[in-house]
Amino acid sequence: MKSIELAQSIAAAMQLRLPGTAGRVARKMRYIDEIAPRFRAGGLVRDLPEAHFERVWAAGVATASNSIPAFGGVLYGAAALRQDVNLVEGKATPSYQDSQVDVADMTFVQVSNRLVWKEYRLAYSLLEELFEEATLPDLILLDLPLLVVRGLHVAALADEDVRDEWNDLLELMTRFWGRYAERCFPSNPDGPLVGHLGRRHFGAVLTAIQADGVKGAVDPVTPELAQLVADEWADLRRAGVTRVLRGLLRPGKRTAAYPYAALGRDVLRAAPKLLGEQGLIGFHMQVGYRTPVWQVETLGPPDRWPSEALDRLAAMLVYLTLHDHPGALPLPLWYAMRLVKISDKLLYGYRAAMTQMLREQSVDRAWLEGVEEFGEETAGPELEEE
Repeated sequence: MKSIELAQSIAAAMQLRLPGTAGRVARKMRYIDEIAPRFRAGGLVRDLPEAHFERVWAAGVATASNSIPAFGGVLYGAAALRQDVNLVEGKATPSYQDSQVDVADMTFVQVSNRLVWKEYRLAYSLLEELFEEATLPDLILLDLPLLVVRGLHVAALADEDVRDEWNDLLELMTRFWGRYAERCFPSNPDGPLVGHLGRRHFGAVLTAIQADGVKGAVDPVTPELAQLVADEWADLRRAGVTRVLRGLLRPGKRTAAYPYAALGRDVLRAAPKLLGEQGLIGFHMQVGYRTPVWQVETLGPPDRWPSEALDRLAAMLVYLTLHDHPGALPLPLWYAMRLVKISDKLLYGYRAAMTQMLREQSVDRAWLEGVEEFGEETAGPELEEE
């Protein structure tokens, strides 16, 4: 009886509040439509250039992890896969592929965070091998952000395993970027473009301009745009900064790029500090009508990124995206993400094999095998001396 009353209450509330909710949303959308031309005129939204490349060599690195309960803890699997793709005159050819896998057990402490750290370790192992090659790809795309947030309270680091794994990851990432950042664009004008493709920080360019004015954008924007954002900030927040950005972006468009330093303390606290200090930049773009809005994150510093270089990066991403589809991605990253998987079936099979081995005590026998012979060898000289 109570459930019927609740359902009736919900239905009545929806009927009463529907007109008001629809009216508020409609007002916000009209506001975005009215202000959009002034944002576009100020340089907030830019056209994606047409993609013309004779040849592109791109590498995608994707990761995956999974876990199941086992023996009072967690049995996990993590993997990273690198997939290279060559595009010559519009024809794509998958080429080199490499992978790293880690399967083991861990305690229940901070499982989700530690699995992400495992993915980072495997991905950076592949990147180290890639950067040791004499010739590097034109573009390297990662499915993991370039900065990793610790994602746990200081108290959690009291656990020795958690603390050691976090410190090992920081050491690995700091060593990698300290050694190879200078080989990448823009530090090296002929180096590879390195980027992460995600769906975060929507509205970040508006937040950056509101905080720092025209200096909050890497691409040139007009002082009138900065003043407009400052004057309209309260209304923009009421309309929803993310909703405003989605209303402004259209297929074949990108936002002005923004420096990560304008996004606040959380980004600056992310690791490794070496990369954060050198600078990162980002922008949002939409390739087709059905493709989602992507956030592109790449290495800084902002003052070394001319708009032409940002346009080239965006054009390369467009060139590598062959289909207008909700699940579309640049081809090397799409291949890598489809191929890297850690299925439940694999982990349950691994657990079953471990269970069988423990039942048969084969592990103990393997350790004890040869102990008697070893004891005789060590005791032999002593007997002779007697």
